[in-house]
Amino acid sequence: YVCDRVNQRLAAYDPSGRLLGSTPVEWPDLVAFGEDERITYVVTRKVIDGYKAINEFEVLKLDAAVGGNVIARIGFRGMNSPQMAVSATSPPVIWLSNVGNQGEKLVRIKDRGETLVVTDEIAVDSDAGFVKLWTDPLTDDVYINNGWNRLTRYNGLTGESAKLAEGAIDLAIGPDRNLYMIGRAGWKEPVYRCDLQLNPVPFSATGKPTAAKEIYGRYGMGWSNKGLAVAPDGRIFVRHMYDWTKYPVLVFRPDGSLEEHDHVAGGIVGPVDDQTGGLCVDRQGNIYLSMAGH
Repeated sequence: YVCDRVNQRLAAYDPSGRLLGSTPVEWPDLVAFGEDERITYVVTRKVIDGYKAINEFEVLKLDAAVGGNVIARIGFRGMNSPQMAVSATSPPVIWLSNVGNQGEKLVRIKDRGETLVVTDEIAVDSDAGFVKLWTDPLTDDVYINNGWNRLTRYNGLTGESAKLAEGAIDLAIGPDRNLYMIGRAGWKEPVYRCDLQLNPVPFSATGKPTAAKEIYGRYGMGWSNKGLAVAPDGRIFVRHMYDWTKYPVLVFRPDGSLEEHDHVAGGIVGPVDDQTGGLCVDRQGNIYLSMAGH
């Protein structure tokens, strides 16, 4: 089941990838099911102010995913992208995050058949709301970013949390068990390295905990910080804005020095799409980038 924003529909595919059918939905963003899988819940997200990340959300209850009809709906104003969870209880309960002008509410919505009703609102610390998320598979720690530079670390086993003294827009956990960060305090700064206790870890090439070149990406929610990864061999890959909304992927050696490649602006790949983000490198050195439509 796919929220297809290009074609303004909820689409359903069989396991082989064949399109089974769809239901027209404007700006679909999330889809989930309760205990009765004929009933489909879709959250829509319409951008009102992209610069400030203000959106209109709507929760729709459909009687089917294919050729369905809207049998209940409820609307909200929110910030950043919402998250939805549906409790398969009787009646079902829908949880929706990032509601409110500052994304400061988690709302509890009860499905009462032909109506969706808010039965509770939980105030959350908007500083700790999440837009990006990383996990450390060795420690079970979970790191979240609130859309700006606030980082919060959770113990994935106990749920205990703490706001970190270091902030960042993008983060990677290296094979050396260090944290790599960009967007700590501004629009243009080098990759920064520290240990899990946030103590700076210098690079041998620079003598400082910062790599050899500044990365430009702008500072804030979705504003052009497009991905940071540390490969298993210790090389650092990062999307970098070399000109306005124009990107290559730069590579730094494990010592913090910059590799020079023959693509645009010295990148190993590029130019790459400016509308999306995300970057990973596998054990064979293959690079994975999300791109518009792919």
